Amino acid sequence: MNWEKVGLLCLDFDGVVTDSTKWYDEGGMALKRADGRDGMGCFMVNKLLGIPICVVSNEDSPITRQWCQKQYADFRHAGYEVGKDKIVVDLTTELNIPLDHVCFIGDDITDLCALNVVGFPVVVADAHPFLLNRGFYTTTKGGGRGAIREVCDLIYFNRKCIELAGLVPYGSRRCPLWNRDHSSTIDGFHECCRECPLSNDIGRVMAVDMEGRVRGAYKDGA
Repeated sequence: MNWEKVGLLCLDFDGVVTDSTKWYDEGGMALKRADGRDGMGCFMVNKLLGIPICVVSNEDSPITRQWCQKQYADFRHAGYEVGKDKIVVDLTTELNIPLDHVCFIGDDITDLCALNVVGFPVVVADAHPFLLNRGFYTTTKGGGRGAIREVCDLIYFNRKCIELAGLVPYGSRRCPLWNRDHSSTIDGFHECCRECPLSNDIGRVMAVDMEGRVRGAYKDGA
C-alpha cells in the first residue's frame, strides 16, 4: 500500500480510538480508555503533514467530542440509520479528496460499508472476526492500544521518505541487507548504512517495508 497517498484519515471511535472498555461511575457517566501515543500519531499526520482527520461514529458522546477537539479532528455522527460509507463519501466531496486516497480504520461490522469504499481500508488487530481475512490491512496493535499510531507512522514516514527523495519506484528494488540485523526505527522500517550496495545507484537507503522493498532514500550527499 502506498501510504504516502493518504489524504484523509477517518476513524471509528469505540474499538479504534478506545479499546471498547467502558467504566461507569455512580452517576452512570461512562469513562473510556485511549492511548496517548495514538494522539501523538494523529498530531504527526494532522499538524505536521496537514492531513485532515475525522472520527465517524455511531455514538455521539462528550468523551468522543472532547477527544476530537484535542486532536483537532472533525466529528461526524453516523447514528445507526446513516451508513458510514455515505458520511465518508460526503467528506471527500467537501474536501475534494478522492475516495481512493482515504484511509478508514474500523473494528466492527458497522464499519464494513466504509471500509469497502475507501482506498486504504484498515482494521485493528482485535477487530470482529467478520472483518478479518477480507483483504483489509490489519494492524499488529489493538484498538486503543497503538493501532492508530501504527497507521499514522506508516503514513508519516512514507510521506517523509518521498519528500526527501522520491526517486525510487515502489517495489522495484529490494534491500540486499534486509535479512541482516539493522537497528529498527519504527515497525517495519530500518535504516541502512552507507555500505548498502544500493547506495551507488539511488543514494542512502532510508526506509524499507516489511517485505524488504525500498520505500525511500536520501540523494547522494544528503
